Amino acid sequence: MRENPDAILFSPSSFDASDELLQEAKEKGIKITFIDSYTESNIQDMTVATDNLEAGKHLGEYARTFLNKDSQIAIVSHVKGVSTAIEREQGFREGLGDYNKNVVDVVYCNSQFDKASQLTEELMEKYPNLEMIAGMNEYSSVGAARAVQKHEWKAKSR
Repeated sequence: MRENPDAILFSPSSFDASDELLQEAKEKGIKITFIDSYTESNIQDMTVATDNLEAGKHLGEYARTFLNKDSQIAIVSHVKGVSTAIEREQGFREGLGDYNKNVVDVVYCNSQFDKASQLTEELMEKYPNLEMIAGMNEYSSVGAARAVQKHEWKAKSR
């Protein structure tokens, strides 16, 4: 491994924890490319990412078509404080419009299927009238779907 590479591809898992190390790399002339996330400082030379605000907004607009003014909504997101999670939730809430006030809880699964499933089961128990659980990435969505499927199976077997 080269000690001073020409470039670093980096997918931040924190909004500010890596800024100091990235600054050191930048001072050595190393090009920095962020993949799908970014940090608080504008240190990167390039970012390759999804428009998370827009993606969240589309999800919120679509979700709204299944809801009414009294619907309870929960969000299962991936990693608290990461730009993708922040922007997807913000966009989702924008897409929900005035139904945004119906979001009763937001939980974070740290991008783990099993954790998302466990948190979703806890949400369903805590909010028995919950009508929607919105997953903000693959891990949160699949984990939540597994919990809902398991919950429905149990309900049918009684």
